[in-house]
Amino acid sequence: VCSSDLGTSTTTNAAASKEFNEPFHAGNQGGRSVWWSWRAPADGVLTLDTRGSSYDTLLAVYTGNRVYSLSEVLSNDDAAQNTRTSKLLAGVRSNVVYRIAVDGFAGASGSTVLNYEFGPTNLVLLTVAATEGGSVSPSAGTIAVQVGSLQTIRATPSPYFDFTGWG
Repeated sequence: VCSSDLGTSTTTNAAASKEFNEPFHAGNQGGRSVWWSWRAPADGVLTLDTRGSSYDTLLAVYTGNRVYSLSEVLSNDDAAQNTRTSKLLAGVRSNVVYRIAVDGFAGASGSTVLNYEFGPTNLVLLTVAATEGGSVSPSAGTIAVQVGSLQTIRATPSPYFDFTGWG
């Protein structure tokens, strides 16, 4: 992504591959990822979508410096029902570097379009954690959420465990 607040980046993933230990984006194996790095100029919301891409896309945002130790911020397979493009609205923190991946569902490839828009805004920090016997999505850690917005958190119990509530 570039330094402006609004724009589009276009490339192809036809010659791309998946790196060793690269995470599954939006829960799909993918296989032809292209990556961008972006540093947030202020606290705010980064909106990303793949509208205009020629194939079924996966979109994910991470923090971290090594592919094997990335922490997922958000990911998306389809922006809406019957849509092959992806879309995310991620709360981002000032001066943090974010890694953005676009991949092809089940290894699909073609023309890749990444549209981006950044808007500074007030954020609150939300700590997400799971106890033994389950997991949460987005993954455990601290996430930035726009004040007044809706945040979806999914709790999944491990086999032979029950989900009993939020704390």
